[in-house]
Amino acid sequence: MRRTSKKPATIALALTLLSLLVLFTSCFSRNNRSPTTVSSSSTPYLSASTSAASPSTAPTSEERNQPVEEDVETRLNREARGLADSYFKRHIIKCGDSYYWSSYPFSTGGGYMQKESKNEPEFDGLVNGGGYIQPRQLTRAEELNKVDPQPVEWQGTFSWRINTARVIARGYNDWKDTLYENVTVIRRKGHWYVGVGLADPTPISSQSEYMRSTPSVYIKVTCGDFVKAKTEAGAKD
Repeated sequence: MRRTSKKPATIALALTLLSLLVLFTSCFSRNNRSPTTVSSSSTPYLSASTSAASPSTAPTSEERNQPVEEDVETRLNREARGLADSYFKRHIIKCGDSYYWSSYPFSTGGGYMQKESKNEPEFDGLVNGGGYIQPRQLTRAEELNKVDPQPVEWQGTFSWRINTARVIARGYNDWKDTLYENVTVIRRKGHWYVGVGLADPTPISSQSEYMRSTPSVYIKVTCGDFVKAKTEAGAKD
C-alpha cells in the first residue's frame, strides 16, 4: 500500500499560522502607536481655522474710530484754555521786530496801557486756584429755596509770560525783563465769558502770583496806533 505524504498539509498549516501572526502583529502596532504632533507651520489651513475659532483681542476699525469720551472737568478745562488762547492772540500784533498790544488791568483802573515786547508771548499756565468748580451739597432749606448748586461751573485766569517788554507811556518807557498778561475765563449756566474780572478772586500768596493773576481786558490796535503812542510818550527803540 502506498503511503500518502503529509508535507503539503504541514506547509499549508505553517503558512496559515504565519499569516495570522503577521495580521496580529500589525493590529497590535496600530493600536499602540503614539499620536502624531502636527506642526502649525506645515499645516497652514489648520492654523488658520484654529485662529479663526479663537476670540480676537484686536480692536475693529469701527472701535478704533470711536472718540474717547471726556469727563466734564477735562472738557471744560480744554475749552477754557482754547478760548483764552484765541482771545489773547487776537489782540497781539507784530510790527517790524516788535509785538504790540493794549490791555486794561482791572487792578489799576488807569485805562488802557500800550505795551511792546521783543519776544513772542509764552503761555505760562493756569494760575493756582482756577479750574472746574464742583456742584456743592445743598441744605434742605436751600433745596426748597431752589438755590443753584453750581452757579459758576468754571473760573480761572490764564497767564502769559513776556520777556523783554515795556509799557509805552511817558515816564514808563524802561524795558523790563518780564511782564505778565492774564486772561480770565468764566462759565456760568452753560455760557462762557472771556476777558472779564474775577467773580470770586482767589487769595494771592505773593507779589509775583498777584502779577500773574490780575485779569485784564484787551482792545484791538494797529501798528499806526503804536507809532503814535511811542511818539507821544517819547519812547525810543
